[in-house]
Amino acid sequence: MKVAVWDTYVTKRDGQIMHFDILVEDHVVESVVYRVGARYLASKGQQD
Repeated sequence: MKVAVWDTYVTKRDGQIMHFDILVEDHVVESVVYRVGARYLASKGQQD
């Protein structure tokens, strides 16, 4: 299986930079990656 790594940086509400990676199969479309990222951020209290 091939994977794509989305190296992600987000500015948190307190102004600090948050870094995380999203790993998906290489054929997954960008909109799905954004949904996964949004779900993860919401689980950390950093939605929107």
